[in-house]
Amino acid sequence: MTNLKSSDSFYGQDGNYQAGKKMSYTDNEDGTVTDNVTGLMWAQDQSEQSKGWEDVR
Repeated sequence: MTNLKSSDSFYGQDGNYQAGKKMSYTDNEDGTVTDNVTGLMWAQDQSEQSKGWEDVR
């Protein structure tokens, strides 16, 4: 893993933090999955129908 400084071009990008880490996910049992490496949360239903903020709760 490369240690980038805040002034470097690619500082803060996911690849810098994920290099060499094993993928790990948690099913939140509420229709979402959390990436345990980045902390990002994703919807399990990747339907093509768009939803407004009111519908996402």
